[in-house]
Amino acid sequence: TTDIFVAAGWHQGGTRRTTINYLAGMVFRRHREEFTFGYQFSPRALPPQIGLGQIIPAPGSFEDGFDATSYSAGMMAGVDVAIRLSEHLAVVPQVRLVAANRSLSARPGVALRWHP
Repeated sequence: TTDIFVAAGWHQGGTRRTTINYLAGMVFRRHREEFTFGYQFSPRALPPQIGLGQIIPAPGSFEDGFDATSYSAGMMAGVDVAIRLSEHLAVVPQVRLVAANRSLSARPGVALRWHP
């Protein structure tokens, strides 16, 4: 699954040590699945005939696969909390809530932010 986010944000507390950023926007999702399936079969042996050996057909197998790609769009909301460690460096815990493909997922993360 590949997601691309397009979001707008608003932040409060820019002069403080901790800044909270609120995000909202769209998520564009590409989901690819690969399927493989196989069959193995062993034909029944024919009954032996008088004076002849038994004929045993060889077992066989079949394997195939396919893939499917789907595209969809959904909504995204998130919060970043930037905690300044120094004048130029901050650690940023993040949470993104993504609603797409009839499912809701929460994606936590941590980032480092550099302010030149």
